Amino acid sequence: MYEYDDEVLRVFLKKQLQLFDEPVAETMEEAVLLLFQRAIRIRLYLSTLIKTTLQQLILRLLMPIFIKRL
Repeated sequence: MYEYDDEVLRVFLKKQLQLFDEPVAETMEEAVLLLFQRAIRIRLYLSTLIKTTLQQLILRLLMPIFIKRL
């Protein structure tokens, strides 16, 4: 699903302290795992955010219709 170029992983390993307070990966394999886990979390968060936003939008659009019928 997610593939990372070796150069991307090297740069991540070199500059990870710009993102985190302490090193989070020492090897390229650990970097791949961490980036994959973060990508999944971001995807789940965005999915939830979109679902919630759509639910709120639908309620705002439909609520006046239901109120008028009462």
